[in-house]
Amino acid sequence: MEVIVRRLAFSLTLLFGALYLSACGGGSDGGSDDPPGNGDGGGSDGDFDYEWEEGVFPPSADFKNQCGSVLAQNHWLRSWSHETYLWYDEIVDRDPADYDNPLKYFELLKTEERSPSGAYKDNYHYAEPTEEYERRSESGISLSYGFQWTILDGDPQQIYTAYSESPDWPAGMERGMRVVRIDDLRMSYADGQKDVDFINAVLWPSSEGQAHEFEFESRSGLSYTTTLTAGEIDMNPAPTHYQSNIGPGGKTVGYLLFNNHVATAEKALFEAVADFNSNGGIDELVLDLRYNGGGYLGIASQLAYMIAGSNATDGRIFEELLFNDQHPDRNPFNGEPLEPIPFIDVTVGYSSLDENQALPTLDLERVFVLSGQATCSASESIINGLRGIGVEVILIGDTTCGKPYGFHPTGNCGTTYFTINYKGANDEGFGEYADGFVPNSYDDGYALVEGCEVSDDFDHALGDTGERRLAAALNYMDSGSCGAYASSYARVKPMVADGGEVNRIAPPEWQRSRIVQMPRRSDENIEH
Repeated sequence: MEVIVRRLAFSLTLLFGALYLSACGGGSDGGSDDPPGNGDGGGSDGDFDYEWEEGVFPPSADFKNQCGSVLAQNHWLRSWSHETYLWYDEIVDRDPADYDNPLKYFELLKTEERSPSGAYKDNYHYAEPTEEYERRSESGISLSYGFQWTILDGDPQQIYTAYSESPDWPAGMERGMRVVRIDDLRMSYADGQKDVDFINAVLWPSSEGQAHEFEFESRSGLSYTTTLTAGEIDMNPAPTHYQSNIGPGGKTVGYLLFNNHVATAEKALFEAVADFNSNGGIDELVLDLRYNGGGYLGIASQLAYMIAGSNATDGRIFEELLFNDQHPDRNPFNGEPLEPIPFIDVTVGYSSLDENQALPTLDLERVFVLSGQATCSASESIINGLRGIGVEVILIGDTTCGKPYGFHPTGNCGTTYFTINYKGANDEGFGEYADGFVPNSYDDGYALVEGCEVSDDFDHALGDTGERRLAAALNYMDSGSCGAYASSYARVKPMVADGGEVNRIAPPEWQRSRIVQMPRRSDENIEH
């Protein structure tokens, strides 16, 4: 009965924080009902002759779906951004009539302020054709070469194979192979934006059947050349978990590799935790998030609940959504009162599991998180949410990406736009980690998290006790330090183009958010 009551209360908050994901069809936000093909600046302005007045912002609804006019689309973007952008008062108000392409105008509708580290506050502003967004969202399928990459500091000479998305690696491939050449471009000669754009386009293909010749250097130093062809791959969000008496004093340690906050992760994580419990339970958990770019915040909440258990989470919030100061009490997209996201304690039907099943729990007071530069967004919310209720997090690896923000993807005239709409905060009210969570000798309750920096190890498989980050976690359990596994990083300076802008080898923004369509339902998810 308690589960049912909690489920009912949870539904009344409009699942996962009451933000609607626009790709779920229907509704004016999604773009699926918009006339196609006008998101690139095409079309005539016809009779639209609204004149810009600096500082005056009519309702965005006045300009919605006027797809024959570039000027109308620009005015919609201007008003919509003013209404919903987290830092709306830091946008320079420019005349929409000065721009003949909505995408170019949208690029300017964001803050240029910087975080304390000097990085731009908003590195997540982007748009894409609605048709592509909806096709990817509804498929739940990854377009790749069968594995994922990791890139250290955006450096073209430090591109490695990270993990396989299928049960088996492609023939001749393994973790830790470094890219030496793609087609005719050697990574040691990569220079400037043209080369960066080419490398990014190849590493993250946009069409099935895209093929390129790669030269790799294997872990043993041997050269290996092969042609890789992109295809549709069913993502395995949690491909590895096990438990073993590998901890100090014979402690049973559970290891869980978690790579994607996608719909199918609900079932995968449920089964992993249930396996731990059915085999006698675990004393410690090592949660490997080093390559997890984020995704659905509800999945993060479920996993955090399963780690901490009901006693630690009862009456506490996983994440509060903070919109701009024009919307202190209500969701700007649906007008509903704002409610914090709870620690979700039941299945919610986004996988093959039936709804309302009580989630299994580990009831742990601490967790070891293996992190990397790609640990982002919803993955960081797990760290922040657990720390907010007093669960000790030991962070082993690298500083995380620093994205305490989320979107409400919104479509207009064939394009879906992603602008930062809210910031997340934990039960203690903390959400200021725009420069990432930093492994540190002590925990300051804010962005410094107890643990240590440990470089990634491409000489061992993920989950191998000899792998450097996992070995450091096991050492920490025993001695309270990473010992000889701790490392200091020599950061690589990314390439700088003639115009002074920084060029980085990095996945497209949507991959950092892992937007994957959930089954259609009235209480849809938010993306984070």
